[in-house]
Amino acid sequence: ISKIPKNSAIVVGHAYGSPYQKDLGISNKIKNLYKDNKENIDMIIFSGDLFQIPSIERWKKFYREFDKKVALYIAPGNHDIGIEDSVHRDIFKLIKHRNQENYNFPFSFQWSNNTFIIDDSNTNQNSINKIISTIEKENNNNIYIIRHHILPKSLSFASNAKGPQPYIKDWELNQKFIFDKNKNITFIYGDSGAKEYLPRIACIKINNINHIANGIGGFKDDIILVLNNNKIFIKELN
Repeated sequence: ISKIPKNSAIVVGHAYGSPYQKDLGISNKIKNLYKDNKENIDMIIFSGDLFQIPSIERWKKFYREFDKKVALYIAPGNHDIGIEDSVHRDIFKLIKHRNQENYNFPFSFQWSNNTFIIDDSNTNQNSINKIISTIEKENNNNIYIIRHHILPKSLSFASNAKGPQPYIKDWELNQKFIFDKNKNITFIYGDSGAKEYLPRIACIKINNINHIANGIGGFKDDIILVLNNNKIFIKELN
């Protein structure tokens, strides 16, 4: 789409953009997109790597970039929170995150007749069983799971880097994710797009479950995802 419609949510992966730029927080492309479309954006979900190196002041500056009326959620990346016990994780917990004071990942919330599950993929302990349990209890048929690192091995070609948890083979995912066929389930991963040779977006379907990898890297063809009226669109960044 060329324009963001009213009452939209956007999902941004690898938000700091180019790994070669000075760490200024999230990319100016994202800041400008928000400024130009703030009346139409109700929610932003960052699927990890908002910073190259986080600090308390950078987190505070990040929240000052957005009006309080926009809902903000963060599925942290390895640059944001580190792996397991780390200084970055301690900093993350010191910050009063808007809409997200619960650090017990995965957690879920409702928006526009959709269920969202926000995960932390930066631990050695996989949270897939908790995600499955949440989906099984959910009455809503349209469900999005947002996390940083890619799960399916068949989608690993789109990954910036392997996370602490191993990729899962398709047949194993087929065994784990057995749900009512009426449920529309989509995983969105943000650890992608940081390098020129990586795809800007990559999508696969495994056992009727969608898996989408998308992130920005400071390239002319960077894109973000737009959620509106139970559909997913892509929007190029200027």
